[in-house]
Amino acid sequence: MGSLVMATISDLPPEIMLMVTAYLQGEDVLNLQFTDRRMNSLTTDALYRIFISERHFELSSRGFEQLYALSVHPHARHVKTVIIRFKIKSKPTAKYLTLLDRAFRNFGKYGKLSSIGVRRDQSVAHQQHFVISKRSHAIMREFLVARMIPAASKAKLPFESIIYDFEVPKDQNGSDRPLTCQLKQDITPSSHREEIEAAESLWELPTVVPKHLDVVVRFVSPEQPLSECPTAKLSQQHETLALLNTSVYHHDILARWLHNRRIKSLSFRNCDLDALHFLYTLVSNPLRSLTVVNTHQYKDHKPGNPDAWNRQMESCTRGAWIRIFSLARRLPDLQHLRLGQLWIGAKEQYDEHTYEAQGHEMVGKMLGQLFSRQQPPLDFLVQDKTVVKEVEIQKEREKEVVSEKEPSREEPGLGEKQSNSTKNKQ
Repeated sequence: MGSLVMATISDLPPEIMLMVTAYLQGEDVLNLQFTDRRMNSLTTDALYRIFISERHFELSSRGFEQLYALSVHPHARHVKTVIIRFKIKSKPTAKYLTLLDRAFRNFGKYGKLSSIGVRRDQSVAHQQHFVISKRSHAIMREFLVARMIPAASKAKLPFESIIYDFEVPKDQNGSDRPLTCQLKQDITPSSHREEIEAAESLWELPTVVPKHLDVVVRFVSPEQPLSECPTAKLSQQHETLALLNTSVYHHDILARWLHNRRIKSLSFRNCDLDALHFLYTLVSNPLRSLTVVNTHQYKDHKPGNPDAWNRQMESCTRGAWIRIFSLARRLPDLQHLRLGQLWIGAKEQYDEHTYEAQGHEMVGKMLGQLFSRQQPPLDFLVQDKTVVKEVEIQKEREKEVVSEKEPSREEPGLGEKQSNSTKNKQ
């Protein structure tokens, strides 16, 4: 293989080599020429970002030995996040804590480790027993607050946030079980007690973590990339809460943070618009900044029913946006408002609409303009940029023809019909 590959791949830890192999996927790995080309297409920085920047270790003797070994390895300077995974019977010992202290001191030499955290292992997520669930969360929280944070502080790590990963439980069929889907009801079945324990554990996090650290909660699934996982980031110091990829199930948990704290800046990115009904509870909060930016992907038209899918999606999103406009008008202290929608076409073509206003008066003016329309601009049919360009070119050609000869009264009408028919095909 190429020199770049040998220099950046061959000395990686064994588990990272497996990740690289999985990244290449399938039978292609057997083709060394393909592997050489593929790995040369990745820069060194990209390799470290994909495979090195976040590392997970089990709460076990072997796991902490691996953590210490990495801390003295040259790759330690690229590690930005360390997560400790807990199993059912995991319990820290004095040996683990000694290795943790030494490892953090070594990481402190590079000044790159900025996040530390814990994750409940998937084996625990499959358990439904109330005592096991309660005990696992208590041990995780205790280890994070009483052991990891003090060790990181003692090593003078520049860490800015703590991460609490919760593996989404599976039902008997192996599907993701919605979190806290019945939290608002008085329920006792053991199959749901696990979610309630998880929710209570998350609610308590901000009360036990130092105020200067951000709290990041990720609802992770083994089959889902971390970039697509529902994520919440709470900054108590700056009084901000940012949500990414969340739905109503996650809001049932996270809304408690809003009730108990005075959040001044709230951000939703790629969240379920119809799940934002709980925002009405924020009217009494001193919310000064609100951001809602969503992504929608519209599909190819189906034969026999060309526009049904797009019409249905438009109807749903239009109603959700109108509710958001209405909510924003009821926030008396709102001084910054950003609303946006990114549409992704069937051919990966992008069209973005973004509206932003600064200052109380300008926010009110923008909301008045948006709310007064029957069809808010955020919900207009998005035109395919390629088609739009073709229409513009056709119009330019028509103008050239018109300038060369005397146009008849019917020609402009024909041109308009052609443009409209082209738009309708979208």
